[in-house]
Amino acid sequence: MEFFILLNSLSSLIEYQQEMITKSGLGANLPQSYAKAINDATDEFVRTSSMQSKTILASMEIARQNIKTFNDNLKALSTMDTNILQSWFSAWKSTRNP
Repeated sequence: MEFFILLNSLSSLIEYQQEMITKSGLGANLPQSYAKAINDATDEFVRTSSMQSKTILASMEIARQNIKTFNDNLKALSTMDTNILQSWFSAWKSTRNP
């Protein structure tokens, strides 16, 4: 989705610049091979940016999952420690016979 938004923005910008050059009367006739090279480079830049964004988002999600797992493990360890302490205290506690 980001790729298409960026591509549309760049296309609109290029069209606007071409229109302004045409209206100004300045000649900007580039060979077709130059225009193709510029378009290809722009497409690669957009693809690379999109891939980097997806990689960053995936890394953030993995970090979030790791933090959640660590937190869950700490909760389990804390519960286990509490149960062990309660077990020890109950063993040492004197029982009263009524």
